[in-house]
Amino acid sequence: MTTRSLVLCRYNENVDWISNLQKDDIEIFVYDKGKDLQLEQSNLKKIRLDNVGREAHAYVYHIVENYNNLADQIYFSQADPFSPLTGEQNSYIPNYIEEIRNQILKQKIENGFKWIGKKSNNGLAMDYGSQIDNISGHPNPYKRSMNNIYESVFEKPCPFIQDYYIGGFFFVEKNNIYRHTLNQYNKLLDILSYPEQKEFDGFWKSNPFEAHLLEKMYGVIFENV
Repeated sequence: MTTRSLVLCRYNENVDWISNLQKDDIEIFVYDKGKDLQLEQSNLKKIRLDNVGREAHAYVYHIVENYNNLADQIYFSQADPFSPLTGEQNSYIPNYIEEIRNQILKQKIENGFKWIGKKSNNGLAMDYGSQIDNISGHPNPYKRSMNNIYESVFEKPCPFIQDYYIGGFFFVEKNNIYRHTLNQYNKLLDILSYPEQKEFDGFWKSNPFEAHLLEKMYGVIFENV
């Protein structure tokens, strides 16, 4: 029997929509970084986290904490897939519940990884290997690039990133996750959760530069390795 988990990173979003999935064959983890979630249902687990590292931190935290007991398929999502993301008016996924249920009916995820949502039309050449100063006003204090994050964690050059999908919504099989070691995911978690650096004006630990880069890298981490 195939086991499945839905992993949500929540700040203060309304996640009442997951009640539509309480009779489906799926365990739901809500990593709560804002006010306490009051919703209760039988297939729901709520985990408190500090508000650091955006959704990327919650995703990697889930892998680290459950590495030896991962579901066969894991669906990673921000808490509100239905509303447009800031500056990305076509980024919402109005049929997200249907996407989950369609995947539940299938035995496998092709290639073990599937992006969900809208493909970005932004080129990647500017930040694949270069150390740009900021993304959306958030500075890059440690001069990270996608390439040096990947190399520092996985000890080999980052595969070329052809494209990515906005918002960090994807489905992945655990065997793809197990292509990397627990120690490597712990390294990645450290990169995403370093303390607030007050000497960098306008920089906040809840929204670090590295998390913006990781949003673009899920495909090469979980599929093209």
